Amino acid sequence: MVRAIISVLLLGICGPAQQPNGPTHTMTINGADGPAFPISNVSLPRGFPANVAMQGIPGSPFVTYAALGPQVPGFATPYGLVDLDLSAGGVVVLDGLSVPIYQVGPGAAFTASYVVPGAATIGASFAVQTMIADVSTQPGASLTAATDLVVTAGPVVLPLTFGGSEPGRPGAFLDLAPYGISFPFYASNHTAMYVNSDGHCTFLANTTGFLGNPAAFSIGPARIAPCWTDLDPGYGGSVTVTITQGIAPASPTVTVDWLNMAEWQNLGSLHTFSLALDTGTGDIVMTHPATNLALVYDQFMGITPGQLLVPPPPNAFFSVQKNLSALPTAPITGLPNESFWEWFGIPGGTMPFYTPTFPNPWDMAGTTTTFLGMNAAGPVGTPGTYYLGT
Repeated sequence: MVRAIISVLLLGICGPAQQPNGPTHTMTINGADGPAFPISNVSLPRGFPANVAMQGIPGSPFVTYAALGPQVPGFATPYGLVDLDLSAGGVVVLDGLSVPIYQVGPGAAFTASYVVPGAATIGASFAVQTMIADVSTQPGASLTAATDLVVTAGPVVLPLTFGGSEPGRPGAFLDLAPYGISFPFYASNHTAMYVNSDGHCTFLANTTGFLGNPAAFSIGPARIAPCWTDLDPGYGGSVTVTITQGIAPASPTVTVDWLNMAEWQNLGSLHTFSLALDTGTGDIVMTHPATNLALVYDQFMGITPGQLLVPPPPNAFFSVQKNLSALPTAPITGLPNESFWEWFGIPGGTMPFYTPTFPNPWDMAGTTTTFLGMNAAGPVGTPGTYYLGT
């Protein structure tokens, strides 16, 4: 019977449309089930499980067929439209007519995970389509939508270690070049960065500064600081970098996670927050869970080109403090080389380095702050780049 099905697939009649999924014939791979149809560019990260689900009438066997790619338009058969390119033939990959496990279960679904080989070629692609037995139709079976699959590089997770001693460890060097990516930040593109345990990242130069302030932000290297403060990785916390390389139109992303970081000398509470960098657009996202409460020390947050760089005249001065927690409802469009920053603290007590005379308590818990890279004259990462804080 498998041969009969294949013959129907190969000898179908030309037709103008594409086959959709339906209540008795749906295939979902890694959460993608359309529309549109055929389903295109579904990522298969190598070394990670690909999740496959079939929906149909309970007890219905199914046969999944793979070919070089999708075909648009497809061709008609009694079971629906075949949207596979069968010019070079194909292969049965899941055969429910010979292997009983490949059938829809009592809950009207079949689910399984298959690990994509770690040595699979990045960019390799193929398409699959499934025929599911369907007693609700006269032919007795129905075709699902076809899905076009592309092998991608799986996320690379890099646990970081830090040298030196507290307070003020140097940052850990992160080389992006082996992954073929760079990050555009203000007027430059960077193939490397330093990730600091004290809640910030720098470019071009490493630092050991454990507490932020406007002067260090202006004079120091280009810096992104989701939560620059005196943290200590020596009490069970961790800092990891995850590099995810997507397929077009998605851009590779670099995500830094500070997880359960203790304050210096293990005072106060634990802190978890993250920084996500889109290497294609230059967008920056800082996320603070609701549990990331204030420290016993002051905290500094923002982005800067550093190096005493300032916007062009008549605004050629280091920017004033902004209310970052208000950006989602009151976005601010910056100028080229304009910094965004806010210094949080309470005068006196455990915050002797906080020099303002007015209190500005931390209010970023439970927020997501985004800085969108923009450039009216060229790509982000070239002169003229500015940011929309939102």
